[in-house]
Amino acid sequence: MKKNLLYMVAFISVIFTACNPLKDEMNNLKPVTETKTLAFTLANTDYALLPSSNYAQKGFYFANEQDANASIPVILNSRFAQLADGTKANITYNSLPAQVKPADSLITGNTNPFTYTVTDADYLAINGNNNKNFTTAKSLEFLVKKYPAAVNNQLSILTYAYFESGSTTSAGVPAVDTFIYLNGQWIKAYTVSQAQYISAGKLALFNFGAADEPNLAGYFNVFLKSDASVTAKAKLGDVKYVAFDYFASSKTYRRIKPLIFDGTNWINKSVAIGPKSFLKKKGTWILDPTVYYTLLKAEYAVLKSQAAIDAKVGTDAGRINAADFGSFDVTGGPNSWTDAQINDALIFILNGKYASAPVDESVLYNINYALFRGATPTAVKTFAKTSTGFVFVPVEN
Repeated sequence: MKKNLLYMVAFISVIFTACNPLKDEMNNLKPVTETKTLAFTLANTDYALLPSSNYAQKGFYFANEQDANASIPVILNSRFAQLADGTKANITYNSLPAQVKPADSLITGNTNPFTYTVTDADYLAINGNNNKNFTTAKSLEFLVKKYPAAVNNQLSILTYAYFESGSTTSAGVPAVDTFIYLNGQWIKAYTVSQAQYISAGKLALFNFGAADEPNLAGYFNVFLKSDASVTAKAKLGDVKYVAFDYFASSKTYRRIKPLIFDGTNWINKSVAIGPKSFLKKKGTWILDPTVYYTLLKAEYAVLKSQAAIDAKVGTDAGRINAADFGSFDVTGGPNSWTDAQINDALIFILNGKYASAPVDESVLYNINYALFRGATPTAVKTFAKTSTGFVFVPVEN
């Protein structure tokens, strides 16, 4: 009996060794290759997927758009490597200004290593001519050459003649500006002016102290919002590094406070930025280079131009109708457009709108346009810019 049981066990073992359907099925499993569009806000667990050398791994934010562009694909490759090429992800992330801590910003006139007055020889070396002034770009170029071994958070207070076309005289105006070296580049800070100190109640001292610290962010928000040169260009997520004088223990220091624009105010706390689009391409996640654009009604007016007539875009009646109503009539009447004619019209518009765009056939332009079928739905066509202009790109749905 015992021998028979041993034979039976051996027989069963042979069967399962020779044919294990579950094992075979698992060996045949392939990665999921579905295409979809993801949309989410990065959580702390997402930032934790970054390498330890990335400050965002523990900080749970990105200090600027460049860092977000470089780091988010790393997160997506870790979480969604199995998804197919063509998958999109619309990601929102936290943004905080970099924490700026200059090593020693004690101001003692022009005797400290952080202050420098530009000389005639400096102007000549950078400008290559007799112009004794610097634009912002030239001042940054000068600092790169002046401090070739600059380290993170290094401060420079530069006295020079500042020139900006349309804003200053050709000779420039006297300026004392603060610059901070961060992440491999010099950045021009926003320096608080004497008039701004006075507006904050600092009538003669022109500095802030310990008693002002709770109010500094509020002061600086008012300064920035009241400055037309700042408000004209401000957009969500922009960072301003505000330079100010700070008095402590009978000494004056130059300090930097970073603020971020939340769309309304300049604040010193995290702001949700996005969504920013990413794309799975050739097996890896990248910043989505696709241009997404919806034609404005006014942009159809170009179809009535002589150039459109000469290019034989659509029919006379169709062009006039589209230009007047901001849509392509596809009802089959005298104003109607064929699909091929719509392609020609959109190409004509794109060649004008993106005339200076670089030739890159890998960058797609998804154009949303209006149709008229008794109602006005919208449709999307995809194009790419070649050496001869835009071409229609068929896209599988």
